[in-house]
Amino acid sequence: MKTAVKYFLYGVGFVLLLFAALIVYGDYQKKVQKPAIPVQVQYRKAILNPSLVARFTNRSNRNLAFLATFENPTLNEVKKFEISLNAGVFRDIGHLEGWAFHSGDKITLHHADYSDERVTLP
Repeated sequence: MKTAVKYFLYGVGFVLLLFAALIVYGDYQKKVQKPAIPVQVQYRKAILNPSLVARFTNRSNRNLAFLATFENPTLNEVKKFEISLNAGVFRDIGHLEGWAFHSGDKITLHHADYSDERVTLP
């Protein structure tokens, strides 16, 4: 009798672990299946100083608001910008807007409906 109860509990434990693993795997698949954010990131040299300017272009056919995180790993600085772009429109961000980009800076774009986009400036 004790052996049957022990095997029953092992079986229940195994089923619970399997169920938990399937839930975690399902959440992972949902994250993986998000489409890429339809924003193109380009850069150019700034006119007034030796930094770079980043250009964010909305390549979708709808208005888009997203969070952009800028990181300078050399100086250990981070700044977040909320960017709203109409369909097909671009916006330049550089030192005049509050962030002078330099080689090695990292840009992360985040929107709940899309997978995050990460760019490192050369």
